[in-house]
Amino acid sequence: MKRTSLHLLFILLSINAVSAQDFTFGIKGGLNFNSIGELYHYGPRGGNGVIPSEDTYYTADKASSYHFGGYLKLNFDYFYFSPEVVYTSLTSNYELALETSEWTQSNIDIGLFFGYRVFGPVAVYLGPSISMINDRQLEGNEEKASTPWTYEKTNLGVGAGLTFQYNRFGIDARYVYGMTKVEHVEIDMVRAKYGTNRGAMLEYNPSQFIISATIDLFSFGGEKKKRRSNSNWNDHRNL
Repeated sequence: MKRTSLHLLFILLSINAVSAQDFTFGIKGGLNFNSIGELYHYGPRGGNGVIPSEDTYYTADKASSYHFGGYLKLNFDYFYFSPEVVYTSLTSNYELALETSEWTQSNIDIGLFFGYRVFGPVAVYLGPSISMINDRQLEGNEEKASTPWTYEKTNLGVGAGLTFQYNRFGIDARYVYGMTKVEHVEIDMVRAKYGTNRGAMLEYNPSQFIISATIDLFSFGGEKKKRRSNSNWNDHRNL
């Protein structure tokens, strides 16, 4: 799937680059707020001395994490196409009976977004997002042959967002919904520290709310872009 996704990215870039009026390259960074599935604590089946003694569901507390990367924007007057490559670090917490367990994940995210300049400095966009997962960990999970920590390395999502830009600087707010389900996986925790022994991470569709600050570093490809660089708040062409 990873190879197919990269081929798709190359084809889309090639098609759009031929007809684009001008190009903009920039960098971005900001905060992520992600949602993951519940952790299921096995009570009677979890072994001796587990706390609590009954089966229990734990919902992950949302925690802020971060991302940074770069983007290319191919402009077509009212419309634009913007591929991006971003490193993302994600964090959530499960407040188990005795101690909090931290869930972490790091991705390389490739976005392919198609935008429309609505008015003034405001634009909306939509497109697929491909996450290539480098690592996923649950603090306190004892990985054994009987309970391997397995997961899909490539996930597909769809993102929709709103941007507000003035001159070279912008703010981007986005929601990404994961189309690839994260499958149920068994876990084996350190009982003496967390209270949970045997349990499971339940199936879920990952989602994120993302806020970014963006900076256009340089542009090239036509006189129209030079006029845009002297943007004001009233002309939709100045984004």
